[in-house]
Amino acid sequence: MAPGDLYPTADKAAVAAIRDIFPRTAASGNEWGGRVYRLPNGKYSYTERKEGNKKNMGELPSLICPGGGTNEGMYHTHPNVPTYSNGTGNPNIVSGGDQDWAEKEHVPIYVGTPNRNVLKYTPNGKPFDGQVTIIGKIK
Repeated sequence: MAPGDLYPTADKAAVAAIRDIFPRTAASGNEWGGRVYRLPNGKYSYTERKEGNKKNMGELPSLICPGGGTNEGMYHTHPNVPTYSNGTGNPNIVSGGDQDWAEKEHVPIYVGTPNRNVLKYTPNGKPFDGQVTIIGKIK
């Protein structure tokens, strides 16, 4: 698992990315993340990860993807900190801010949570009304 490795779907690339960065989140207590992208050959990968802070990703990852790729979403982790600021204090959900971002960009957002789930929020054009599914586990 490394940025630039190829996967058959965006979901598989996102799960690999989150498994790759989860130890960094556990060690630092900060969010980490990047982009999932589709290459012209139809394969998917993920960008280099960047460190945010305890509350958010900070600066969003660039929309410019390697190899002429197109943005297919953002992946990131939620740290297990008691002051997590997503409106509920619960880091094991897709936050309202995450949903808002996905709706604005019209692509999914993937979240690795402290309870070791990989969640996918798929926007549907209506704010905070998209679908959340568990697409993997962090091993």
